[in-house]
Amino acid sequence: YESHPGIRTAENIIPTTGAIPARTELQIITEASARLRSRDRALTFSEIANWARTFDPRIKRAVCENGVQRAERGVRRCIVVTAYVTGADFYSEDETSVLRTRLQSFLKSRSPVNTQFTVEIVKD
Repeated sequence: YESHPGIRTAENIIPTTGAIPARTELQIITEASARLRSRDRALTFSEIANWARTFDPRIKRAVCENGVQRAERGVRRCIVVTAYVTGADFYSEDETSVLRTRLQSFLKSRSPVNTQFTVEIVKD
């Protein structure tokens, strides 16, 4: 709002239509939460490590670092996520392999497009 010298009132002579109601507090919180989790924002290694820890309660600690992986057309940059678990929580290598695949898919679905992950599971 700006005041203009000599103008005291204004009247809209054209009717307006098509307004949308204001968002509720729940809608604002939901939208903000979705945007924070969306693919159009930058992620830090600590955020990725936190996601990895919350993915499965058997993951005790997670560490991220830059890495390189082989692809069909050469090599590409990736983020290496090392998840530390207790060996007694896993009964076979197949179970560890499934965790690795599921964690990699989970991280990829929550990251910016073209972000690549290599997940390593280390048993303590």
